[in-house]
Amino acid sequence: METARREPLTVLREQAQRVTAAACEDAEARYRQVHDRRYLRHWTDGSGAFRLDASLTPDAGAEVLAALRPLRDKFSRQARRAGCRQPRDASAADALVELCRGGSATADGVRPRATINIRVDAGAWDRGRTRQAETCEAEGAGPIPVTVAQQLAEGARVNVSGMDGADVVSLVSHTRYIPARVRRALLVRDPVCVVPGCYERDDLEFDHWQVDFVKSRRTSLGDLTRVCKFHHNLKTRLGWVLIGGPGNWQFLPPKLAERQRST
Repeated sequence: METARREPLTVLREQAQRVTAAACEDAEARYRQVHDRRYLRHWTDGSGAFRLDASLTPDAGAEVLAALRPLRDKFSRQARRAGCRQPRDASAADALVELCRGGSATADGVRPRATINIRVDAGAWDRGRTRQAETCEAEGAGPIPVTVAQQLAEGARVNVSGMDGADVVSLVSHTRYIPARVRRALLVRDPVCVVPGCYERDDLEFDHWQVDFVKSRRTSLGDLTRVCKFHHNLKTRLGWVLIGGPGNWQFLPPKLAERQRST
């Protein structure tokens, strides 16, 4: 009830999924039930549109989302360059068709390798199963059994980040362009865009929120945060300012930010 009062429906739904998963005594049996009921159905509706409906396990869903993401972003960029405000859902639909055609996301014909992000308690990872209040979930898709996460980590491009008390620990990572420990910490600390009121979680960008990297040359946890593409553009191109730090974020327009600096 407290979550329902404070957070939007998407956050409430995710929290309900975590509570349900934690209350399940046999997570693998629950997972098998979802797998056994999997389906992909299609039909043509009254308007003549081809329609799809699918039910998959969360890890399978995470793989689908990871494969679509670079293609979806390609179509979104093309639409922006053409001066068209294309909804993200439309870009995702184009991405699905392109994926089925065997298309690539880049001009050189090479599709970026899809990466799945998994968040799990370090104790659960070592134990091979979660206990009450522990989490193991595929980002954007929902809770999965620890054994499934471990299987994914063996054969797919997976980043696994975990919490051991208050510390973010190294589990599995294929990331190199930001120090792996820092990136894992950011994935756990900032799972959604940190701008107040924005709960976007897809394709978040890493941002030096206090001092630009060109000036600081640092990539420590305190220097970085994660923001969505829209707010990152406002900050880097239009002078908006992110202040406050974790747990106390504020996102200010240029004039208000300047007044705060002068007081």
